[in-house]
Amino acid sequence: MTKRQMSESFRIGALLAIIGGFFDAYSYLCRGGVFANAQTGNIVLLGVNIANGKINLIGHYLVPIIAFALGVFIAEVMRRFFGKYQSKFHWRQAVVLVEIFL
Repeated sequence: MTKRQMSESFRIGALLAIIGGFFDAYSYLCRGGVFANAQTGNIVLLGVNIANGKINLIGHYLVPIIAFALGVFIAEVMRRFFGKYQSKFHWRQAVVLVEIFL
């Protein structure tokens, strides 16, 4: 029998989906029309503003997209680095610790 990580449970996945949806709605409605969680919305709005010639708004959507991509890159680097030490802790625990400190 293989031991499942707590992050692989259905409850945690459902909770994260609900929280992610809430943060998307909150950040879009209350923080200037930018999606903080799902970058799909930012990419769509970036494309719409480019198509409408509103070049001055590109940075408004490009900054969170770049920050998200950078976070994915850092998480992948940490997964590869800490994957070697899986017997002591799981790489996701290291990512969560970094997120807490940031």
